Amino acid sequence: MNLSEVYKKSLQEKTCVELKTYHPDGDTYLGVILGNQKQIVILQSLNELKFDGITVLPKRFLKGYQQAANQKCVDSILKHNGESKKLIKKHWILGCKTLREILLQLKFKEIWPGVETLCHEGTESAFYLGPIVNTDNTCCEIASYD
Repeated sequence: MNLSEVYKKSLQEKTCVELKTYHPDGDTYLGVILGNQKQIVILQSLNELKFDGITVLPKRFLKGYQQAANQKCVDSILKHNGESKKLIKKHWILGCKTLREILLQLKFKEIWPGVETLCHEGTESAFYLGPIVNTDNTCCEIASYD
């Protein structure tokens, strides 16, 4: 199954998926796909079998997926413990088609995002947390807190 099919399956069936990234530390993201746009995937993150926020990932950052041997078990546990009922069905972020639209909405709604960026040709990363103070067609400026 290719990544596009994985996105569609998770979105339609509300099943959990683990996405692999090009992150230098080999990071993966576990959750259920809420939105599948041309350039981004919106994921309701899963941590210790509980939903824990929303993650937006640029598709160019994703290199594959992990087919978990216990995938059906995880999905069954989510249904049994009531977590599947907590899946976001309506949210402003689901109306956004691009990362820029999401950043503009975060700024407008005064929501502080956590943003991780890759630098030095993808060999290092930096994490920023704080309000968005400016965004345009090419960049986003965050008043980051150390």
